[in-house]
Amino acid sequence: MREHIFRGRRIDGGDFVYGDLEHNGDVDVRIQGYVVDPETVGEFTGLEDINGVAVYEGDLLRYMEWKDDNAVFPVVWDKDEARFCLDVTDYKDVKQPYENKHYWPLIASHVRILKITIVGNIHNTPDMKIKEEGEVNAP
Repeated sequence: MREHIFRGRRIDGGDFVYGDLEHNGDVDVRIQGYVVDPETVGEFTGLEDINGVAVYEGDLLRYMEWKDDNAVFPVVWDKDEARFCLDVTDYKDVKQPYENKHYWPLIASHVRILKITIVGNIHNTPDMKIKEEGEVNAP
């Protein structure tokens, strides 16, 4: 069984904190006793990238062994399938694996074979998006 570790950005302008997720009713969300912005909370996927860095929901991943090395995909939770996936909605050159789904399952073998690496996250680098031509618009 994998560990359930969460991260979230402190609302006092601090960095991300990591640990158990605590709900204080409707008042606030805390991690390690720090109040965090609920919009920045993401769960550890149980995987590490090729550099040994833990992958969290909300991270932006790049496939280093992909035909277009500018393709960057956010990690999302697919509640219908109950698994972490890569959101490929904005990438026009990707065949959709499932009808009406724009998610690819995030699988450990993909991390190794395609050399997946973290290039940011949707909270620190929100402007990193896929352009129509497949180019990354990095801040």
